[in-house]
Amino acid sequence: MALTSDEHLGSPSDSPPTEGDRWFFGHPRGLVTLFSVEMWERFSWYALQALLVLYLSDTAAHGGLGMEQGEAASLVSAYGTLVYLL
Repeated sequence: MALTSDEHLGSPSDSPPTEGDRWFFGHPRGLVTLFSVEMWERFSWYALQALLVLYLSDTAAHGGLGMEQGEAASLVSAYGTLVYLL
């Protein structure tokens, strides 16, 4: 049986993606992974900022640096601002 020029063996289809490839509110599947990674990164960033304030403001006897809580929060806020600006 001879193949005609319209038949291709093992080549990908030139047709557009089917509707089965889009299931996340009409967006591609990869968006779920991207969204999850970005949310985890944001959660980690803000959690570590809060932990840094607690570390800076804890007493030296408990392993902290003994700063005033307002001063520690200002320092972490300035750091966060510089990260976003850069």
